[in-house]
Amino acid sequence: AIERWQEIRLGFRQIERITADSQRPVLESFARFVGANRPTAQVRAAHCVRWQAMLVDARNPRGGNYNPTTINRMTSCVRAFFRDEHDLGRITRNPWLRVPTLNVPEARPRALSPDEVKRLLVAADNSGAYAFRNRTLVVLALRTGLRESEIVRLKIDQYDPDRQQLVAVRRSKTKKLEDIYVVNEVEQQLQSWIRFGRGGTNTGPLFRS
Repeated sequence: AIERWQEIRLGFRQIERITADSQRPVLESFARFVGANRPTAQVRAAHCVRWQAMLVDARNPRGGNYNPTTINRMTSCVRAFFRDEHDLGRITRNPWLRVPTLNVPEARPRALSPDEVKRLLVAADNSGAYAFRNRTLVVLALRTGLRESEIVRLKIDQYDPDRQQLVAVRRSKTKKLEDIYVVNEVEQQLQSWIRFGRGGTNTGPLFRS
């Protein structure tokens, strides 16, 4: 049933293969919980509620390591499976229809305090032979909001000093290309790194390990 559903999702639902593959372990986890040989028509709401509770229970070795947002994403995957089974007429009742989602507390983004920023910069400055590079990395991350994975992929030719931008930066979360402004402290630090710290040619990674 899982293989069939994946093909439906790829075709009718038009999702990407990588998304379908990422959902498979969740479906397999649910199938193991209710019994791998249990027909989908025999899955009841009670099974769904107990599986959700298992994911929440910190004392259960098969669950307990997930926050409410992750659990809701996992249950959303299984909900979609049974919704499609119902819509295609393979089951007469969707067992997930009346199972509530978990309440997720509103996330409150937390910025670093001035003291924490200062300690980060001091730690970078005290990192020996890599101090110049590390301070540049920290300043770039703090002032632009770029993730570590995004910074380490930067090429030197992506920096355009005339436009004061890092151009065509691929964001990890959205996969979109964005131009990132680098001004003031970031611009000064980046130019100093390229001129005095990085060395080498005008090609290749912006930061070398």
